[in-house]
Amino acid sequence: MTTESIAAIADHLERLADIGDAVGMHSLAREIRDERLPALREGRMSMVVLGEFNHGKSTTINALLGESVLPTGITPTTSVITHIRHGDGPARVVRDERVDEVDTHQLRDLIVNDAPDDLRFVEIEVASPMLSKGLTVVDTPGVNDISQQKVEITYGYVPRADVVVYVLDATQALKRSEITFIQDRLLRNALDRLFFVIGKVDALSEDELAEILTHVKARLGELIGDVPIFPVSARRAVHGGDEGFDAFRAAITSYLDEQQDAIVVDGALRTGMRLSALLDQNLAIEQSAMRLETHELDKRIESVRERLSKSRQMVSSNIALIEDRTSDIAAAARDNIETFVREFSAALPREIDKASTDDIKRYLPDFVHDTFKDFLEAEGTHVAMKLELLAEEIISITNRNLREVMQEVEDDLGVPSRDINLEVDTFGYDVGVFALGALGVTFLAFSNLLVGGLLTLSAPILAFVMKDRVEDTIREKAREQGLEAVQKAGETLTKEMDEIVADFRDKLGQFVENAGDRLYRQIMEALDRVRTERASRSDDHAPMEADLAARREDVAAVTRALLDLKATRAAEVDEASSTD
Repeated sequence: MTTESIAAIADHLERLADIGDAVGMHSLAREIRDERLPALREGRMSMVVLGEFNHGKSTTINALLGESVLPTGITPTTSVITHIRHGDGPARVVRDERVDEVDTHQLRDLIVNDAPDDLRFVEIEVASPMLSKGLTVVDTPGVNDISQQKVEITYGYVPRADVVVYVLDATQALKRSEITFIQDRLLRNALDRLFFVIGKVDALSEDELAEILTHVKARLGELIGDVPIFPVSARRAVHGGDEGFDAFRAAITSYLDEQQDAIVVDGALRTGMRLSALLDQNLAIEQSAMRLETHELDKRIESVRERLSKSRQMVSSNIALIEDRTSDIAAAARDNIETFVREFSAALPREIDKASTDDIKRYLPDFVHDTFKDFLEAEGTHVAMKLELLAEEIISITNRNLREVMQEVEDDLGVPSRDINLEVDTFGYDVGVFALGALGVTFLAFSNLLVGGLLTLSAPILAFVMKDRVEDTIREKAREQGLEAVQKAGETLTKEMDEIVADFRDKLGQFVENAGDRLYRQIMEALDRVRTERASRSDDHAPMEADLAARREDVAAVTRALLDLKATRAAEVDEASSTD
């Protein structure tokens, strides 16, 4: 795509904004002017950096930018989504209702510490060559972070990212939780724009690094195929230089330089098609309503109100289905936890009796923790899959219901039959992400948190051994404290699981309600505009009908132009593929 083509898309989007303003769809016009047009004209792109906590994401970003922008350390640091853009302005904190400027000291506290619930993301401006062509780098909390909100936001960024960098730790590369994330999320949404970094290679010998590289390449090859993998030491890159990191930086820079136009254009074309369809849908409703006599219009509007009111019964039915299904899922999980705790409690004394006192001292806490962790990984994934299937079913039912309601409303108003494409943007993905992200991965993080509690509960064993008491007493204390640890861990897990499933239930139910409300507002706003226009003019409605017809033709012309550009873009991609 040429610069002229990008300019043409901008003109088409501006035209859609003008039409939106003219027909009262001001939120659509604002979206175009405040978000879509600036992103297109400035060539904005995003690179999201993912990975489990303490794997070196922030250090990797600092190395890419050539300066220590983000705090790093030996403990998990990034607690909020952080956007890094080109510039030299003050840092900003974007909340649900306002935007605040903050100084460097406040910014570090926000990034490192637990953030307020209303904080959406932090934005930092840095005068870095890496960012100078419109790139925004996004640092994220670990994908195994315990916070549901952080996990959901982190995963929600993946389908919108233009480049995804996944950071592995060379000392523990490709754990089970990482493979789960790669299989279920990255493969579905980012395969053609994915780079892997194996960090902390300075902690390994050459032989160890060679072994890790062989393992990672083979495993990722099975999952993905040929994908860029870069062994690096971001720490060395920050403080001096690292050949591996130089190669990684060059590959990222080359990709962005070569793909920038395509990335920006594809996003703009998708946006334009969606918004033009929405505009045409509203104008079609208004046009049909305008042709009705006043008394007939009032009658039809009342009919539409009744139909929309009945549609809310479907919303209630879907919410009841959500509540029933999530209750069943939570009850089954509680039963599984109870069974596991009972069986583990029965087996633990036997294991203690078989072990030596030295092994009890050295390995009991880890044994309890690892056994719980294995269970959590399996059970968390099982529950997550059930919730994800439920989300997909509810989303499908909701979309089908909304399509049926819209078709019935258009039939009531005499709107000519046409292909209705009423979709809910990316929510289908986001809810699925919430299911797996907040359960399958969060449970893994939860199991990591359990180790602290288990070690604390087991501390009396260690203290008792230190006093050199007799072996039988050591075993007695080990059984007592070990069983106590298992019981308390089971209680904590049950409570946490119930809260997560309940939160998922509430979010999915809220989606169903909001989807119905959006449709209701869209239809009634269109009809109210018609009623207001007719009341303010004479009985001669021909000029208003002609104006609506002209605006629909304008939208159709924009749609045709966007389709032509899309076809040109597809032809360019095909030609490039055939010459490779």
